Amino acid sequence: MKQATPDAVMAEVTEPELQHKVLYFAGTAAMADHHIAAQEAWIMRSVMAQWRIGKLPAQQ
Repeated sequence: MKQATPDAVMAEVTEPELQHKVLYFAGTAAMADHHIAAQEAWIMRSVMAQWRIGKLPAQQ
C-alpha cells in the first residue's frame, strides 16, 4: 500500500473555512504544552504555504 505524504493529505482539504479550522485546531494542539517544537512549526508553515494562508487563525 502506498503511504500518503502530508502534502497529498493536505491537498484534499480544499474548502478555505475547513482549512482554517484544521489549522486552528492544529495550532491549539501544538501549543498545549506551551511550546511549539521545530517539527510542529515546520508542518504549520508547510500547510500555510500550501493553502496560501498568511497567518494563523485567531483563537476564539
